[in-house]
Amino acid sequence: MENIMKKRAVALHLVEKGLYSENLKPRPGVPGEWDTGNWWISDSSAKELVGKNIHLHPGQKKQSHLGGEIISYVNFTGDRKRKIFHFRELVDCKGIGTPKEGWSNEKKIVWDK
Repeated sequence: MENIMKKRAVALHLVEKGLYSENLKPRPGVPGEWDTGNWWISDSSAKELVGKNIHLHPGQKKQSHLGGEIISYVNFTGDRKRKIFHFRELVDCKGIGTPKEGWSNEKKIVWDK
């Protein structure tokens, strides 16, 4: 019998156009913690991404301007398929680029093999 390994989500890259845009918001009263805008991501992928890194980019070809470790997520009100990610900012997650392969509009999930 062949050993089939399931691929796993290891990082999330999103196009968020600015630190204080209408989507990206600092957590009130919690310095260094943020909430993203809402993104169409499956429940299983969102669960796998908790504890992994998130990188926010001003464009697909640009380096990340903010990022960190995903702490949790919630379903977006009105559409359970959309998720808002809560993350803790990490300096190591700024200035990260990613190849153009794998982007889906303004989202890219990096998978291991």
